[in-house]
Amino acid sequence: MYSDTLFVITGDHSERFSFAKEQDTRTLSSIPCIFYGAGVQQAWFNDNAVGDHMQLAGTLAEIVGPAGFTYAALQANMFENQDVVFNHRLYAADGKIYTQSSDTDKKIIDYINSMRGVGAWRVLKGDAVK
Repeated sequence: MYSDTLFVITGDHSERFSFAKEQDTRTLSSIPCIFYGAGVQQAWFNDNAVGDHMQLAGTLAEIVGPAGFTYAALQANMFENQDVVFNHRLYAADGKIYTQSSDTDKKIIDYINSMRGVGAWRVLKGDAVK
């Protein structure tokens, strides 16, 4: 291992199974996202912060990129305030976690659907616009 190696440890889904009778949505739905390496500071990350996988690329660019490095990402990195983050059934906004439902604000649902669409496009087509 090199001295400047950075490890990112995370999961790919957010459903925990627990025998506890009552647990809040955050406990049942959170997945770890751990950045480990020389120079990584715990103070960079708020223990109560929430984010999503679409923020990883920008976060990695911020951590390993040289000073002044510019990049493009679909969402803000994990150091910046992202108004809405989401997974397959939940979203977080204003420091709270909500279930996506027919009662969810249309602007939030439209945002989530557009981000999913762009994310799927990038996986399937890369940078192609054709």
